[in-house]
This record gives sequence, structure tokens and C-alpha cells, in this order.
Amino acid sequence: FSMYNPTLIDFFECRSPEDMEPVEKQVFEVFAELLGKKDFLPAMKNPFRLVAPRSAGLAKKDILNEVNALFEREIEWEGRFLIEPEWTTNSRLQTLKKLGGREFMKPDFVKILGTRARPDPSWCTEALNVILRWIETAPSWSSDETTRNEITKALQRENLFLTTNGRLRSLIEDDSPPLFLPSNRDIKIPSFIPLDFLSPEIGNSLEGQDLESFRKRLDQLSECGLHPFRPREIVKEAILPLFSRVGDSINSDPSFEKGLLLFLARLAPNEKKFHNTEPYPWFDDMRTQLAYKVCVPTENGQWLPAWKVYASKEWGAPDELIEIYKDIRNTNFLASPNDNIHNGIPVEEWKSLYRYL
Repeated sequence: FSMYNPTLIDFFECRSPEDMEPVEKQVFEVFAELLGKKDFLPAMKNPFRLVAPRSAGLAKKDILNEVNALFEREIEWEGRFLIEPEWTTNSRLQTLKKLGGREFMKPDFVKILGTRARPDPSWCTEALNVILRWIETAPSWSSDETTRNEITKALQRENLFLTTNGRLRSLIEDDSPPLFLPSNRDIKIPSFIPLDFLSPEIGNSLEGQDLESFRKRLDQLSECGLHPFRPREIVKEAILPLFSRVGDSINSDPSFEKGLLLFLARLAPNEKKFHNTEPYPWFDDMRTQLAYKVCVPTENGQWLPAWKVYASKEWGAPDELIEIYKDIRNTNFLASPNDNIHNGIPVEEWKSLYRYL
């Protein structure tokens, strides 16, 4: 054998064993048995390591060229070494598969990258960009090609996402908080609301159209576990699950109640103006859950679930409403707009939130 000469494979090209005549197939099987054990294929990133077809990991040349720069040394995966791209042009790849090689597909490479991920923003950017391009160009359904869904599912489980605390994580982790894109709003997140954020340095190594395309591709992962920092998304993914985890003891803690209310006021989940907001949220499940779970301050100093509390005249309630409820036992009205809890946030924003609740 002449080592390091990929044209060698061209001499072994043959038709599929299923199409061979019996004698032809018998000769091929003897030949494949001998050649399949011969070490002559150079490993990618280490051409001095020669592997046999039965120990070779194969991939289309264009895939290998895309991921080549992401690896520093030879790649062994599931007992096989990836071989140099020049040895895996389409016809050569098919020949090596007949000799015992195994083809790795794009979901396999997502997993390989996950096991070799580096907590470096530039590396993560390049790896994600490659995978997101694969997802973008993959068919939604195919009997012989890797589909968009297969690549996406592999990506969800791999630690390829660098967070603001320098940790690599996946999109789906049972014991980790939800992962969000970086916020462009200056909102302090209370310590009792667990959130993870993608590092804002992700994408900084790109410019112009490349950066814009990358960000659009990242946005496509919103349904896969990388959430946009939008108010309703925060409520859905972080605040509502919080109620089922923290239990009644913390829900009745005034510091929790106050901190959550202030956070919601700054977050502003109500996308409508006060006068355009329906006062009764019965057909909006998210608003209904908040109305039952979020406590608000009352005139007598208590904190009660929002659905049990009415706006007072200071908040613009009509006289008729005050007359109806003022003499009814256990009627509770909102604390004054001048209460300290409302300092620092415009009254109109409070009105919008309270009507939302």
C-alpha cells in the first residue's frame, strides 16, 4: 500500500454486494475481510495514526471540512477514528463503508462536539454556527437524509451553550434553570427567580451579515429551550414554575411577595396600555394563574392574592364601585399609590400591572 494517497481507494470501488453474482460476492467477502483489517487510513488531525476500515469513522468531506477547525487533535468516537477528509469523497466513502467503515451523520457530530466543547465564546460561536446552518438547510422530512428535527434534538442535549457564569450547559437540563438569550434591558433578577443567560460574548467573533444571520438562527431555538428575554416568556418559563417549587411558606413571606411584585412591575408583562386591558383575565390562563398566585399590598398592610383585591378611588376606581364594596365584610383595597412599595416606578405602570393581575 502507498500510504497517504487517497486515490488508492478508487481502485477498490465496486458495486453493492447485494447486486453481485454469487461467485463475485464470495471473492469480495474474502477481499473485504483482509482489507477491512488493514491499517492504511490516516486519522484526521493525526495522519501518523493509521486505522483499518473497520476502525474508521467516515463522514462526507464537506461535513469534515466544516468541523475540522473545531478540533485540536484526533477524534475517536464510539471506538472509531475519524479519517482525513480527502479519503471520504462520496465514491470513496461508499467504498470504505463496504469494507467495514461506519458513516457518522450530523447528529453524531453534534454529540462529538458536545463532548469536546470548550468554554470559549469564539469556539462556541463557531460550533453553534455550523450546527445552526445544518438545521437551517436540513429537510423537514427525508427517508435518506438527516432531518432538521434529528439535528435539533441532538443539539438540545449537548453542553454547547456558554452561560454568563462561564459554564457550558445544554438547552434541556432537569436540574437547571431555563436558559435565556441576553437581555438588553437593565432589570435586576431577584435571587429567588432562577435564570440562566447565554453569554453576551457569543457571536462577538462575527461581523456584519454573518452576525445578523447567526442571531436569526439562534432565535430559531426559542421552541427548543433557548428563550428570548421577553416578559411573557419570563413569566411562563421562570415565574409560574416558581410557585410550584417554593411552596406555601415562601409564598407567604413578605420579602418574597414584595420582591416578586417589584420585579413584575419592572418587567411589565402587560403588553397593552391600561385602558386597553380587559379587567377580568378569565380567558388568559397566564393572567389567571398570576391573579391567584401573586400577592399585592392592601390598605390595611396585608398582602393578599391579586384576585381578592380591588382598586380604590386613589387608583381611579369609580365612586359606584367604592359604594358597592366599602361596607361588605372582608373587602380589600389596594394600598395607596403613595405607599413606599410604589416608589421609583411611575403610577401608570403600576396601574397597567394591577389591571393585568
